[in-house]
Amino acid sequence: MLLTNALILTGVIIFILLLRIAYKSLFKPLKKKPCIFKMSKTKYRKENDRYYSKFSITLNDKNQFFVDFPLAFRFYGDTRFQAKIKIRYEALKSGRGPEEIVDKIIQFETKTIECKRRITDIIIGEIEIEIEIRPYYGTPIIEFEILKNRYCILTKPFKKVIKFPKKLM
Repeated sequence: MLLTNALILTGVIIFILLLRIAYKSLFKPLKKKPCIFKMSKTKYRKENDRYYSKFSITLNDKNQFFVDFPLAFRFYGDTRFQAKIKIRYEALKSGRGPEEIVDKIIQFETKTIECKRRITDIIIGEIEIEIEIRPYYGTPIIEFEILKNRYCILTKPFKKVIKFPKKLM
């Protein structure tokens, strides 16, 4: 009788330990990798009354990929401006054409205008951002920022300020 009770107690303790291990493995948080991005230098060009800037973003780790990729664009200026702004991205290794994120007329008076967008595609390797503006008056300044997401940890803020050169305007 004593031996039977001891075996039952041992079995219950082992069962509880196995349940605890299974519960922890089911509900353990996902380990996030640090995302270390590299942004290329911005290239500017002018065609007729339109101004273009282009830069690319890559990850240091070639095995990582972009997914649910949040971006923020802030529009402001030294003076008032009104401009038609188009922002596109292209996954360079996908073979698809560019996809548009922003296409709107922005009028800056005094308050910074912020526009947050998510790229929901799965992008491996490199993404290229192209900003096209057609200013009606003034010169816009555009701040680009990569926001945090649930798949990776940002080790530092990744921002880029796009200010079109005076010689181009």
